[in-house]
Amino acid sequence: MLLDKLDEPDAMDWYARAAVAGGWSRNVLLNQIRGRARDRSGAAPSNFELTLPGEDSELAVQIAKDPGGGPTA
Repeated sequence: MLLDKLDEPDAMDWYARAAVAGGWSRNVLLNQIRGRARDRSGAAPSNFELTLPGEDSELAVQIAKDPGGGPTA
């Protein structure tokens, strides 16, 4: 799928990593490629990296991306 739908090695790598991390099926991967998920990722501005220390800023970014997928206590 990645070889058929994408030309850029960076894009192929991004979608492959995202698919593994998200457990995407083939259909979900195809929809993400068609919806240009890579181009939209990280589009929302934040000041997390400037205002929070290291790991906290990364955690905040991940939670903002997926509010339901935050860490469990």
